[in-house]
Amino acid sequence: MPCYFAELNESNVVIDVSVVGDDVPTADGPLGDNPCHPDGEAYCRKLRKNNNHVFKQFFKDGSYRGRIAGIGYTYDENKDAFITQQPHPSWSLDNHTWVPPIARPNNLEAADGSGHYSIGWDEENQRWTGLLLPKNLVGQKYSKWNWNHVNLTWEEV
Repeated sequence: MPCYFAELNESNVVIDVSVVGDDVPTADGPLGDNPCHPDGEAYCRKLRKNNNHVFKQFFKDGSYRGRIAGIGYTYDENKDAFITQQPHPSWSLDNHTWVPPIARPNNLEAADGSGHYSIGWDEENQRWTGLLLPKNLVGQKYSKWNWNHVNLTWEEV
């Protein structure tokens, strides 16, 4: 099984991702038998001929270091995790996940069963908005809705 490494620049931002074989030798045997061994990161520096950048291993299933690494993500040394880019200025970081100031609605089905909401965050108005997508699209138009986080209902605009 391959091993995955994120290459970090001087600001701990992921600038590239490398995949190497699990047979890379480490001081304790093959890398596949010793995940996250420092020899794997040293191997990547040598392979990429870049001794100035740091490499951090991650697992493809996201079970190590918070998630898989992606270009533009930041590696947080204190949390030992990769952090995605902040989606909106009002969102705050909880552990290693960005959280909106108002919880994302779970209710995405129209109350009358006529369709479902495709939602997004409205940063300017600090609310969730949705387009009601009708089940039967023939002759139907999308309608705009706002999420009322106080009474937990969708309100047509």
